[in-house]
Amino acid sequence: MTGGSSSPGFNEPAGAVYAGELWDPVAETWTTVASFTQYRGYHSFTLLLPDGRVLSGGGDASMSAEVYSPGYLFKGARPVITSAPSTVTYGQPFFVTTADAAQISRVNLLRLSSVTHAFNMEQRISRLAFSAAADGLNVAGPTNANLSPPGHYMLFILNGSGVPSVAKIVRVDAAAAPAAPSGLTATAKSTSQIDLNWTTTRPRKTDSGSSDARAS
Repeated sequence: MTGGSSSPGFNEPAGAVYAGELWDPVAETWTTVASFTQYRGYHSFTLLLPDGRVLSGGGDASMSAEVYSPGYLFKGARPVITSAPSTVTYGQPFFVTTADAAQISRVNLLRLSSVTHAFNMEQRISRLAFSAAADGLNVAGPTNANLSPPGHYMLFILNGSGVPSVAKIVRVDAAAAPAAPSGLTATAKSTSQIDLNWTTTRPRKTDSGSSDARAS
């Protein structure tokens, strides 16, 4: 949490709150962290960057921005994502290449931010199941489009100390619909059989089937 004012009234710089605060949802406690130098009130924003830092800026009284480096960036070497797919499909596994597979404790998707009027309405996290492999991670894609709506996300892997990788940007989406067939032909073989022939993106396929006169 960043910014805001402790003074009564609306958007009062006189009561500027400079210190950032970190919420622990398990202990249900707040911890004060580093302070910013500018008042961030109405029309300000704060969002997570792919490198794990936090960008805070704007506000009616300030056309500037500041970057906060959270404590997890100072706990040792960061795991590295060598490669990841550009698109992830609901309910489908995908592979993340990393030399740090044995050290990974979490794989998270964080939705790209959409911030306005001092509130981030798109920040959400999806914690994915995974298993380590020889040269990377087998990761289960999200399954619920209500919890993980289609769109672009930052994919982070984190080690046992909670140190995150630099994120890879991936798109979460439903499986693509099959391409419409082309060159469809129907040849009547008898009063009860029609041969259908068409071309798809896959090798050419021919099917035969029985039908009555109405369906033909």
